[in-house]
Amino acid sequence: MEILDEINERLKLFNAEIAHVYTETALDPELGPDINELDIDEKLKRAILQYGIKKLYKYQYDAYKKIKNRENVLIISGTGTGKTEAFLIPIIDLAIKGERTVLVYPTKALARDQLNRIYSLVKELGLNVGIFDGDTPEKERERLYRDPPHILITNPDMIHIGLALSERFKFLLRTADHFVFDEIHVYEGVLGSHLRNLVDRIREFNKEIHIVGSSATIKATKYLLEELFGV
Repeated sequence: MEILDEINERLKLFNAEIAHVYTETALDPELGPDINELDIDEKLKRAILQYGIKKLYKYQYDAYKKIKNRENVLIISGTGTGKTEAFLIPIIDLAIKGERTVLVYPTKALARDQLNRIYSLVKELGLNVGIFDGDTPEKERERLYRDPPHILITNPDMIHIGLALSERFKFLLRTADHFVFDEIHVYEGVLGSHLRNLVDRIREFNKEIHIVGSSATIKATKYLLEELFGV
């Protein structure tokens, strides 16, 4: 507190003083079970441990159980507290069992930034992961159509174009079991209305859509899931 005393002394020269001091303490989330305690594929356990995670946070474990139970879930947590792993671990385990997920990021750049992170967990598991956006070469698109990936990474603009122009892209969405929308706090105003319209269009041919949302704490509320996805 010596620095505050010094500042106060200097402020007296201007007939002023510090009116309020706010101290923010950042704490890690509450810890949950060890990775070895999870009811997941043994190869995935080894991959997670090699990735450097030995223990889940409690909120990650709660999300894992709900996603595996096919409940619609909104994950809200601070930056650097493992939101991505909270949904990646269960959807990868579901992928090993043959279920498919569409993972949606707001932009192409963000999606491609996350690709290496996902590959680091699935590279030894024999899973098919693909990214489908405006920069995806035609040869890779044909591969994705021919062999639909366990995890398809895309963005709202690609979904908008694909739904309108490609029956094969529509098939990738129609046959998906889970939809994960990351960084949903950015979807506000027109962008949010656009996303809701896309989800409603997907729901026309995929009635039992299972949705997982992930958001930073900034601008996030508990109503986001219903506002954006109607669930």
